[in-house]
Amino acid sequence: MRPSHLVNKAMWKPQKKVLSIRVDADLLEALKASGKGWQTRLNNWIRNGINSHYF
Repeated sequence: MRPSHLVNKAMWKPQKKVLSIRVDADLLEALKASGKGWQTRLNNWIRNGINSHYF
C-alpha cells in the first residue's frame, strides 16, 4: 500500500507546526494589513525563497 500523498497529491496537505519568531513590527503590520490569508502568503513566500535558494 502506498502513502496517500503519493497516490493523490491533490489531497495531500503538509503537516503544520506552530512557530514563534520575532519580526519587525512594521513588517507584521504590513502583512496583517494585506488582508485575510496573510499567514498563508507568508508561508508561500518563505517556501518560494527556499526553493529559489535565497535563504
